[in-house]
Amino acid sequence: NFLHLHNYKVITAQSGFVALDILKTNQPDLVILDIMMPRMDGYELCGLIRESHKSWQLPIIYLTAKNQVSDLVRGLSSGANDFLTKPFFQEELLIRVKTHISIKESIETLQENQQLKTEIDRRKKAELELDHAQKRLARILDMAENAIVAVNENHEIVYFNQRAGDIFGFEPHELVGKPVDQILTKQFLPKYHEIIDDIDQEIGLGLESKPEVEIKIKSKGGKNTALTAAIFSFELDDERIYTFILSESLQNVNKNLMLNAK
Repeated sequence: NFLHLHNYKVITAQSGFVALDILKTNQPDLVILDIMMPRMDGYELCGLIRESHKSWQLPIIYLTAKNQVSDLVRGLSSGANDFLTKPFFQEELLIRVKTHISIKESIETLQENQQLKTEIDRRKKAELELDHAQKRLARILDMAENAIVAVNENHEIVYFNQRAGDIFGFEPHELVGKPVDQILTKQFLPKYHEIIDDIDQEIGLGLESKPEVEIKIKSKGGKNTALTAAIFSFELDDERIYTFILSESLQNVNKNLMLNAK
């Protein structure tokens, strides 16, 4: 009745067996336990509770008429957090209840913060590893002989390698995030969208690439060039990416051969 007056919800058990049944379906914040009980005493019950509940997870306060030092030692050894002998002051019981519940909540908060910190550290490590992997991949792609351009589903340039930069005459900051029409001729744009639509339709058939497509690009200086492209499509972070691997078109190669022959 006293605890009810202080807004605590109290569930009572008339024996240790009833208490164990209650704990199967309820998660109390604290247990107040007598020692002298029929069939199962408080020491045995406390030991059984400790098999499934750590002392900080479920504090146990003995409230008993047994007041010998040996009783105190045995009580704490069985897993109790505190020991209060009868007769007792109600206010003292209230303070001990508040203290142990406060300690329990503090430990839970500390553990949650530690778990959060661990998760943050794990994510930072994963992001750092991903960043290193992306930089290594970028260095590898920059060494490729072919020009490589990646475009997202909004037709924005998300990546191009050093060879592509040499052909276009642009630096990465000038093109990344910009519409792909920055590097495609106006005459070729309708054809580009047709190619992308074809790839999107073929994805449903299990085909995610399109080899030997001729595209026409424009450099920063305004020069138009025809290139052959192999186009690959894949999902990255729930976004569709189209990657163009560019090489000189057969027409340009023939022109260069003729010039060299002359």
